Amino acid sequence: MRLLNYLLILTTSAMLISPVSFADIAIKHVHAPVVFQVIQDQMNIDNSMIKNVSIITNSNGSYGGLQIELKHSASKELTHMTAARVGKMANLVLNDKIYITAKLSEPFAHKLFINANSISKEDAQAFIDSLK
Repeated sequence: MRLLNYLLILTTSAMLISPVSFADIAIKHVHAPVVFQVIQDQMNIDNSMIKNVSIITNSNGSYGGLQIELKHSASKELTHMTAARVGKMANLVLNDKIYITAKLSEPFAHKLFINANSISKEDAQAFIDSLK
């Protein structure tokens, strides 16, 4: 049973309900043989912290993405952690795969949204199935 093994809350590109400004998503490409990165913090989210997870359907019936709603205690922890790191880069990792990398423009709340450009419908369904 695979979960959100790592929700490296260092955050997300075209994800989330409002926390990430899409204008801030560009990642600087460094032309150097070595790049050193420091990860400030992470939050591991498991089944016990997830209130609901669902595939989003657009008004025209097409696939829109994946939405993860957290329980209150997990939401509070996530909001606190991301509030302290606004302006920092973040990753969203589901089942050992990075789906989004972006700069945090504001703290996360209780829902995470990963749009269809960032996660395929098949990967979204596989994630949901891994929670069962």
